[in-house]
Parts: sequence; C-alpha cells; structure tokens
Amino acid sequence: MDRKSLLGRLFELEDQYTVSSPKRKKELDKEIREIGSQLEDNPRKQQKIKALLAKGSDMTFSDVRLLKEMEVTKKTIFNAMGIKSSSRISTIDISSADKFYKSLENVNQKKAFKKKSEGKVVAKFNMTVNEFIKLKHEKGMSVAAIAKKKGVSDVTVYKWVKEHKKEIEKASKDTAVPEKKNIPVLPEVPKDVEYKKLQEEHEKLKVEYADSKKDLETWKNQVAQKNAIIKELQLKLEKIEDHLDPSESIQTLMGRYQKEKSAHAYLFKYVSLIQEDLV
Repeated sequence: MDRKSLLGRLFELEDQYTVSSPKRKKELDKEIREIGSQLEDNPRKQQKIKALLAKGSDMTFSDVRLLKEMEVTKKTIFNAMGIKSSSRISTIDISSADKFYKSLENVNQKKAFKKKSEGKVVAKFNMTVNEFIKLKHEKGMSVAAIAKKKGVSDVTVYKWVKEHKKEIEKASKDTAVPEKKNIPVLPEVPKDVEYKKLQEEHEKLKVEYADSKKDLETWKNQVAQKNAIIKELQLKLEKIEDHLDPSESIQTLMGRYQKEKSAHAYLFKYVSLIQEDLV
C-alpha cells in the first residue's frame, strides 16, 4: 500500500476503535502499530540507517543505540562492525556506554587470541598523545585507520582515547594555532583632548538652546500682539454690524481683519515648530 492508502486505512481504524469491544480494540491496536511502522519506514530513515551502518567498526555507542531505536537488529549492526559470530554478538551489552565498550573489547580480545592461536602475531598497542593528535587531527585519519596502522582493534583505540581524554584535550589546546583577525588599529586620542572637544560641543549646544528660547519668547510676544489686534478688529466689526460706529467701512475692516488673521496663523505655526525642537 502507498502512503495515501495507509493514511486512509488508519483513519478508518480510528473510527472503528471508538465503537469496538475490548477484544476488537486489541486487534485494531496491532494493525494501527503495523501501519505506523510502515509510515515511519520512509526513504530518509533508510538513508540514515545506511549511513550509520557504513561506519562499520567506527560506530560509537550512540550510533548503535540510534540504530536500535530505528528497529535495526543487533545482528545487522554488529555484522556491519565485522562481528559475525552470533555467540559473540549475544555477549555485547548495549545498556550503557561503559558496558558496551567493555563487552566489545572482550569480543575483540577473543578474536585476537584466535588469530594468535592460528599463528598470526597480534601487535602490542603503543602510542603517545602527540602521535595520536598528529594522526587524528593533522593527517585526518579515522580511528579505524589508526587501529589498522597500529595493528590493533578499533575498540582498543577507543579505550585508549577514553583513558587519555584530558591529556588529549590539553595537548590539543597547546598545539592549536590562534586564528589571526585583521582588526584595524585606531589612532589613540589623548583623554584631555577628547574631554576638551566634548566640553566645547556642550557649550555650543547650550548657546544654541538659549538662542532658541529667546526666539520663542519674541515670537510669543508677536503672537499676543496679533491676537490683541484681531480682537480689536472683531469688536469694531460687531459695532459696525450694530450700526454703532460707521466711521470705517466694512470692506476696510474685513481687509485688515483677514490680513492680521493670516499673519497670526503663520506666527502660530512657527511658534509650534520651535516648541517641538526644544522638547
């Protein structure tokens, strides 16, 4: 069944589950789990499994646990690591990292003893921290390649690395080449010169602020004067409309009124702008 059909069947089973008997629910549970497994078995998962198995004897405890979570059999995992015997695979403990490496080392020791009994010489592992750093970091060799070069098992190298972890970290830091950064060098400015410059700028700003306050007061006074003129003209217009003072014509007063009103509007706008600048 394709993915679309599996999802369709899954929806059907969910609808049935709510109205089924306890016995039927057990059967539905089993089928739902099987469909779930098929849905999870996607190409991306298979690629991940293939990549992990391709590490072979370089696989770590984390790799093995991840493969087990993806439902890869123990036999498949350790066959990829070069361990073919079922009896030896059964002795490998994957419950924790320490037990895993210890049991794996025992298996590899048995393999080494077998080679020796067959007349093959098993090399003694001997390596310094600096030699390991040179092979691993400078030459880029894998643990499997180092083990092959030294004639020992991968597990022996992993165990040696674990025992000398602190020494390796310290030696790696000591031999690391610091990264050079092109940071531009800025000319040093004497503190007294810099302070004097800031002080001058501060004084300049104080003068500008004081001038702005004076301008604002001047414009406010002019606005007040214009308001008084407009008020006077409004009173005269009211008197003319009531025929109390016909000394000036309506056209003349209206002209003066509009002129003063326009000037007042301009001044009011200017004062508002100055106030915004001073806030």
